Amino acid sequence: MRQITLTRNKGWFGRARTLKLYVDGKEVGAIKAGKTVSLNIPDGAQELYGKMDWGKTNKYSLTFLEDGDALFANGRFTFNPLRNFALIEVPIQIQNEAK
Repeated sequence: MRQITLTRNKGWFGRARTLKLYVDGKEVGAIKAGKTVSLNIPDGAQELYGKMDWGKTNKYSLTFLEDGDALFANGRFTFNPLRNFALIEVPIQIQNEAK
């Protein structure tokens, strides 16, 4: 089992809401804007994503993550109204660098 940290920035989208976190489709935690959480990632896990209501973030591959690595849930601006209302994908991207 690997332990990683995930930090969510204080982006405008869903600022007052919690982002639920999933590893291979199983809920493993949640994070609020401006906070950091530690997650235990089972060996062999393939992907991490977040979800608010029906909208999901991108799927982040866990293949090359090592114990102690850090990820970031960065809010991003988009002109696409379907994304701004999380109708297709929430405008939060999980990545390995802060923005």
